[in-house]
Amino acid sequence: MRRTTPSRARLALVALGTGVAVVAAALPAMADATATAGQAAVAVQRGSRAGVIQFLVQRGQTLPPLRSTAAAYKADVTVPIGDVDRSFRVFVPPGLTGPAPTVVAMGGLGLTGDPELYMGWQRLAVAKKFVVIYARGDGASYNAGRCCGPAVGRKIDDSAALLRMLEVESTLYPQDRSRLYVTGYSNGGMMAYRFACEHPGLVAAIGVVGGAYMARGDCMPTSPVPVMHVHGKLDRTVPYGGTPWSKLLKTSIPSVAQTNAVFGRVNARYGVPVKNVNLAGVGHGWPHPVGSRYDTTAELAAFLLRFRR
Repeated sequence: MRRTTPSRARLALVALGTGVAVVAAALPAMADATATAGQAAVAVQRGSRAGVIQFLVQRGQTLPPLRSTAAAYKADVTVPIGDVDRSFRVFVPPGLTGPAPTVVAMGGLGLTGDPELYMGWQRLAVAKKFVVIYARGDGASYNAGRCCGPAVGRKIDDSAALLRMLEVESTLYPQDRSRLYVTGYSNGGMMAYRFACEHPGLVAAIGVVGGAYMARGDCMPTSPVPVMHVHGKLDRTVPYGGTPWSKLLKTSIPSVAQTNAVFGRVNARYGVPVKNVNLAGVGHGWPHPVGSRYDTTAELAAFLLRFRR
């Protein structure tokens, strides 16, 4: 694939163990979005809703690069992947001056609303200067291995979908490729574990809330990745102590201790942390300062941003 790159930009080809290749363009913030002969076409804005710009980016197209980051920027991006349209929301905070860290955030099974409403990563993005991608699953689900929902039934390759979303987003604003962080709640957290296992060379650290490691059999970690795992001890959906069978999710679920041990065994050999936060009196949800007295997003940001690849 060719894509629009100014003369100062360089292309890096990242070869992935699964055979998926991502062409990554490091674009300057003030790049010229004009397509010329032999270069990829720039996607045309489809409209705007509630201040959110909308794009459909076909294969061979790029997002128009940001000319300025003086103001916050928000866009909903649809990307055809195979026979399925996948979408994500990207938030670019104001005041960026160079390649920025990226936080990928994924919601829970069946949650069709915007995860930014309960995760609130944009608040930290403004303060800490990083880009946020709110990735949406197919049918509000992700194939994290043995869970969950229609994504598992259809054997959706959600790792490949995330790679494609990152590839498209990189044409909007340049990524600091040493600082990619993947986070998620519930099924989204399960997917964060799977993506980190399959692509440890890309991920600087992951943060999981109310999830479990469900990719056993599909992928077991061989490389270390820093992990922070937050779990309510009263969680009945993804039980803290695990369960041999979940009627809701139609699979067995490992305990938090078993989940921690998956990356823990590898990380321990390299001195890489697995931080486990167990919250008494908290059920299945994204804990907030009001109610649980725990600011999940702020605590995850403080942990994740310490690490680079």
